[in-house]
Amino acid sequence: MIGGEEPNVADLQLASSLRMLSTFADARRLLDGRPADALARRVFPEYDGEMSAGTYALAA
Repeated sequence: MIGGEEPNVADLQLASSLRMLSTFADARRLLDGRPADALARRVFPEYDGEMSAGTYALAA
């Protein structure tokens, strides 16, 4: 089960990827307020890094 009281290996794998994605401003706006973002921030509350919006061109 993902998002249980105690983090498991699936939580760690997903949360680490989502937390890294949240450093991209373009992706962060898609994650903000969603349960997956809450999980990522609970498991990894401090995560350094910031990528400005528009750094990478998104596919249409």
